[in-house]
Amino acid sequence: MDGISGVTADSINDHADSSLYTEERDRRFDCSRLPASEAAHQFVIEVVSNLNGLESRQRARRVADQERYVASVTALALDLIHREMTKPGGWIAVSMDKTEYKPETRKAPFLTEAFLQLVTQMHLGGLVDLRKGEQGAFGTGRRTTVRAAPWLISRMKAFDVSLGDIKSNPKLRGDSLVLRSPKVRGRSRDLKVPESDATAKMRSEMTLINDWIADADLGWAWYEDESPIDLGQRFLRRIFNGSLELGGRLYGGFWQGIKSEIRLEGLCFGEDFAVALDFGQMAIRSAYTRVGTQPPEGDLYEVPGFERYRYGIKLVLNALLSARQMPSRFPVGTRGDIPAKYSFDEVLQAIELRHSAIAPLFGAGISLELMRCESDLLVAILLRLREQGVVALPIHDCLLVGDGNKDITRRTMAVTFKEMLGSESSIAVYSADIFSTPSVAPDAPHKKGA
Repeated sequence: MDGISGVTADSINDHADSSLYTEERDRRFDCSRLPASEAAHQFVIEVVSNLNGLESRQRARRVADQERYVASVTALALDLIHREMTKPGGWIAVSMDKTEYKPETRKAPFLTEAFLQLVTQMHLGGLVDLRKGEQGAFGTGRRTTVRAAPWLISRMKAFDVSLGDIKSNPKLRGDSLVLRSPKVRGRSRDLKVPESDATAKMRSEMTLINDWIADADLGWAWYEDESPIDLGQRFLRRIFNGSLELGGRLYGGFWQGIKSEIRLEGLCFGEDFAVALDFGQMAIRSAYTRVGTQPPEGDLYEVPGFERYRYGIKLVLNALLSARQMPSRFPVGTRGDIPAKYSFDEVLQAIELRHSAIAPLFGAGISLELMRCESDLLVAILLRLREQGVVALPIHDCLLVGDGNKDITRRTMAVTFKEMLGSESSIAVYSADIFSTPSVAPDAPHKKGA
């Protein structure tokens, strides 16, 4: 997939690891977990009973306090075993900052300051392992993290709780629009999303998309025993970077973190296996839209004199659009397959000659603006496919659909691209066992998967 990436090869190939799931940092506690079966309900009852036995209370809690307590135990215990099932030994981050549990900032009605006591109680009682967080200068600290301890795991197994036994409360999934601050030392923080007619419209669009995907008939043909797939993880958010005019890609679907070829071998839409339809050279085509000029004919990553080194040219081109100033050497990780005998200046001159119209954008740091264009395009396509009864799952500038819907999806992608960007698109189709290309070569190497 093309995508509008940073200046490293790793950021461009963000699904290229050798495991079933790509690596992820310790994720945050998901307070929306609820039991979806009697097995999960009985598991929660036993956890609550165990915790009650650890307490030395003189008086019973008031009814409202007990309801909040049980809701907190339910969410935390189920999220801990959910994490254990999807990533054995994995941790989840919990905030021990009291300010996050005030009425105006808490993420759920039951997440009061008493939740901090619950985390400590579960740790002292041997239900969770805990790594204490620590403060650090300039965003280098880390949150407290917890994971299921052996007792909790043993009860999960005793009640035979699986991923299908856990559901989510839609009201507690949070906002589908996320605005994050610019990164400082690799870390960002969530900002308040400004309210306007535009944000209300974007939320409405995301509600339509999420509700459509939530009811879709999706399946998984196989998985490795240690890495089951949570087919219920379908709530998508548009994540913006510093401003609502920057970024806006869709994140949160279970399919996004799975290695590409495994994804196409395992994912099913009803009776159909998945295919991926991938926009080619999306970043460059969006850049040409910015300057009001049609891109040249042919493969935009093929530069005269460097035809054999297309992958390296792709890395450099995307880095030039991401960089906030014109680099004087190959940005880290971007030389790719370009031989050492070629200097950066030689490569840059060849690229500027091939793409003279967008050369003024190099070093201008516009990649997040282009990403906003890309995400608007994908949202529009998803909404149009929904109207046609087609379930599609987004991965940046790519869509996954059932094999039987690939033709209608390709037409919809092409028409929408033409309307919004004013030029013809290049769309590659990938499946687990065949590889087809449009007249313009796609961005990815010739391999199975998207």
